[in-house]
Amino acid sequence: MVRRRILKSAVVGALLPAATLSSLLVTPSSPAHVPTKERQPLPDTRERANPCNAPWKRTPALEYDLGRLFELWRPAPRDGGATAGGQPTGKARPAPVAEPGPSGEQPNIVVFMVDDMRADELNGPWMRHTRSLIKAQGVDFVNSFSPIPLCGPARASFLTGKYSHNTGVRTNMSPRSSFDQLDDSNTLPVWLQKAGYTNAFLGKYINGYAEPSASRPGSYVPPGWDEWRASLGNGTYNYRKTRLSDNGKGTIDLTGRYQTSAYGEMGSAMVSELAAKSAPFYFNLSFTAPHTGGPHEPDDPGLKTPARLGSMRGKYDDRITTPGGVPGEPCNAGQPSAVSGKTPISPRQQGAITDVRRQRAESLATVDTAVKRVMGALEASGELDNTYVIFTSDNGFFLGEFRQRIGKKLPYEPSLRTPTIVRGPGIEPGIKREQAFSTIDFAPTIADMADARVGANVDGASMLKSATGKAKPWRRPILTDAGKLQGKLHYGIGVRMPGAFYGSYNDRRHTRQLFDISADPHENNNVIGDARYRRVSKTMARMLDRLRDCEGAVCREPWKTSE
Repeated sequence: MVRRRILKSAVVGALLPAATLSSLLVTPSSPAHVPTKERQPLPDTRERANPCNAPWKRTPALEYDLGRLFELWRPAPRDGGATAGGQPTGKARPAPVAEPGPSGEQPNIVVFMVDDMRADELNGPWMRHTRSLIKAQGVDFVNSFSPIPLCGPARASFLTGKYSHNTGVRTNMSPRSSFDQLDDSNTLPVWLQKAGYTNAFLGKYINGYAEPSASRPGSYVPPGWDEWRASLGNGTYNYRKTRLSDNGKGTIDLTGRYQTSAYGEMGSAMVSELAAKSAPFYFNLSFTAPHTGGPHEPDDPGLKTPARLGSMRGKYDDRITTPGGVPGEPCNAGQPSAVSGKTPISPRQQGAITDVRRQRAESLATVDTAVKRVMGALEASGELDNTYVIFTSDNGFFLGEFRQRIGKKLPYEPSLRTPTIVRGPGIEPGIKREQAFSTIDFAPTIADMADARVGANVDGASMLKSATGKAKPWRRPILTDAGKLQGKLHYGIGVRMPGAFYGSYNDRRHTRQLFDISADPHENNNVIGDARYRRVSKTMARMLDRLRDCEGAVCREPWKTSE
């Protein structure tokens, strides 16, 4: 009789679809199965007009137990860490030494940085050259995050390898600009110059540079740069009235020319000149696009957009027919006031956001052309095979998610995630890496490529071994900071880990959030009050406490610190 029941169950199980089978399972951390609607398979939130009306109240428990994950961390091989003066900081291993290129010489390094580009915007037809020339020929870090989704502070982290609480750069312009807040005496170009590199810069540097209120004049050239063509003042955000510093000795006037196209022409010429020299070179081409900027155009919606070439207008209207992200909005329960305090997005506003998305794609198409042009010059010089090429963004961008019409700052996935793709010596083509890559990792990674020594107390880790070696699981937690919002310097701070995000907000309600991103990738349901997540919540809160003021090795391996 018992055998018959078992066989019958097996037959029924074989006939049920996998989703239904999973709905019948009871995990040790979940309550006994009750055949109600709440226990049915989760609906696809991407197809729902409003996920708050879904017939479920909570997401399933995380696929892993964070407590056990911490135990796995201890004996696992580490990803390596940055060095201070050539010596390990804390208990982290020294950064691995970059393998020389085919010529046996130090490799060249080229960085393309865009402004406010979302990770998912890399997938559009407007970025086809960038994908074929860099992504398809190298590694895609699919879990790449900005530690603070705000231009100036993020760029300071790129230059220094440090979180914003260690750079001191917390805001773009108020009360002081990012440029005035940054100590630029110990940055990536300084390290590379000491290692024998010729360093060149073109485009947007950091917010506040050459502004009338800046503490240093527009002729100022930061340490470490041999060729300096940074955009000056407000011209950074006017695509038709850009002026550049000419090594601090004069200016280059691009008035009337479309900024991104001009950068492509100048960038290709600079690469050719750098490649003709005997020294290895580091070239950073920093685009303003797709950041909002003038001049205003007749077809602009009611929201700010980037100006674009006339030939690009309307090119992607048929392909882009909806706003970015998820239709509808997150449940208001458990949302910080920066979300719950805003009104829902109206159909008219959705149309405007769709137009913003289209114009961003149109501006990125010209970036793509510029990347192709520079890569062509690099190949023509014969240096392509001995050059690491990086494409990334300072932060992401909201396109309607979380009631944000457009913008960034808040520590949610659209704002935090950035595209990061790398090609170069020792990197196999067309590979992906799941390990987290933070903006603080660029400086130690690039220094590792150049076999240069990094400065003291760098928070980031070199990810070169991850790019050139075997794939490893994501272990390291990433700190996120929303910067200044609603008059408060630390409005929101959180920690991102594999499959989960924990955040704490400095609003009136002192909101806390926990998202099971493995089951709820669009962060619609805050499960901070779900008893099944109690241990996860406590563990991540403890990790956030370790990271919020961390420095050096503690930032890279916070689980090693004492309780």
